[in-house]
Amino acid sequence: MSEDRKYEVGETIHLQIGRAKVVDYYDDGETRIMRIAHGEDGALETMIQVHSKDVTITRVLPPAGEPKPNQVWTNAEGKLWFTVGPVGNVGLIDQRGNRDNIHGVHRDHGPIWPVWEQGKPQEKKSRAWYIADNMSGEAVDPDGVKVDLSGNFYDAEGATWYWLGVHVGEEDGAAEPLMSRGDGSRRGVRWSAIPGIRPIKK
Repeated sequence: MSEDRKYEVGETIHLQIGRAKVVDYYDDGETRIMRIAHGEDGALETMIQVHSKDVTITRVLPPAGEPKPNQVWTNAEGKLWFTVGPVGNVGLIDQRGNRDNIHGVHRDHGPIWPVWEQGKPQEKKSRAWYIADNMSGEAVDPDGVKVDLSGNFYDAEGATWYWLGVHVGEEDGAAEPLMSRGDGSRRGVRWSAIPGIRPIKK
């Protein structure tokens, strides 16, 4: 069957893209949109509505790539995996002894990222929030402090802010709250970009 046949406006097709890289991700609690790069050398970009019934997404590989020997990996829930095996065949094993490859762990528990590597100084992961998937507002900030995102917040200038959604970092896969200013002048601002933000005491 010829691949050169033209498509007709209005016809229904089944489209399969294959592997793609996440370029950006937006979540406001109602709509989740992903921008992906695909095609040869990632030259094409497409917007995907993540929870559309016509879209199936499978995690394949985290931004950090393949694991290396003598590393420790984690996810937003704080679960740990230790690398085992030689270069080229490195697997991950959790604290209960369950072993899998990087693709299986990232698919089932991702996003995941390395937090320690033998002989390599580690920087603190400054934006690693845990935010509950049920949009209840339950969250833990990078310092391990519980935060109720369902409440309202002040910034250093006394302006009020409220929780809008979740931003997931392109490079590290780390979640961070997206906030909206109470007067509507600014929307979709990352928590770390708001000076002095703190909860309004009830």
